[in-house]
Amino acid sequence: MANGTDRFKLSGRWLELAGFEAGQRVRIEVHDGRLVTTPD
Repeated sequence: MANGTDRFKLSGRWLELAGFEAGQRVRIEVHDGRLVTTPD
């Protein structure tokens, strides 16, 4: 990455059903060996 930011792409209707919007930025953190995704 040119800016040094790690990225990965998530997609699927389940994200909308979970309350996320298309194109929304999120924060991904590791807690107890799990990836936790929250709105940024």
